[in-house]
Amino acid sequence: MALSYGKVFVTNYLSDKLYVINTLTDVLTDSIAIGIGSNSIVEDKNGKLWVLCSGSISNAVNASLHRINPLNNSVELSFTFSNPTETPWRLNMNSGNDTLYYLNNDLYRMSITALSLPPAPFIAHGTKNFYGLGINPASNEIYVSDAIDYVQRGKIYRYDATGTQLNTFLAGIIPGDFYFK
Repeated sequence: MALSYGKVFVTNYLSDKLYVINTLTDVLTDSIAIGIGSNSIVEDKNGKLWVLCSGSISNAVNASLHRINPLNNSVELSFTFSNPTETPWRLNMNSGNDTLYYLNNDLYRMSITALSLPPAPFIAHGTKNFYGLGINPASNEIYVSDAIDYVQRGKIYRYDATGTQLNTFLAGIIPGDFYFK
C-alpha cells in the first residue's frame, strides 16, 4: 500500500488492478488497470507511484512495471519484461527517491527517468538465492538477503551504493525484509 494525496493505493497479487481508497470515507473509489501480480509499490521524488507486477507464468502474462500519476489515477508509463519466466518483486527506492531497485533473481537498479528496463543486473546473484531487499535511507547501503535453502539460517549481503560488497552476516531462517531506524 501507499498513501498519496489523501488516497491509499493498494496492490493485489491476484488481480490486474491497483485499487484506490478514499482515506476520509474508507471507500473504494477507483481501480487502475495494471499488470497481474502486483507485489510492491513505492513513491518517487516527483510524487509518482511505481508498481511492480510479477505477471503470471501459467497464464502467459509477462511481468511489468508501471508509473502511476496519483492525482488523476492514470498509468503514465509501463514497461513489460521480455522473458515470460521473469517474476520481479521487492521494489525499493533509494533515499533520494530517484532510483528503483528490485529483485528478479539478480538485483536490478533503474533510474526513474529511464526509458527502458535495465539490460543487465546491477548485482548478479551467482549461486545466491536473493529473497529480501532493503535500502538504508541514511546511507543508501543495499541489503540483500539470501534464503539459501529455506531451511537453514539465511545470509545478509550488504553493498554500498556502487554495488561493492561491504560485508555479510547470518540472519534467521528465510530473511525477507529489512527495517532501518
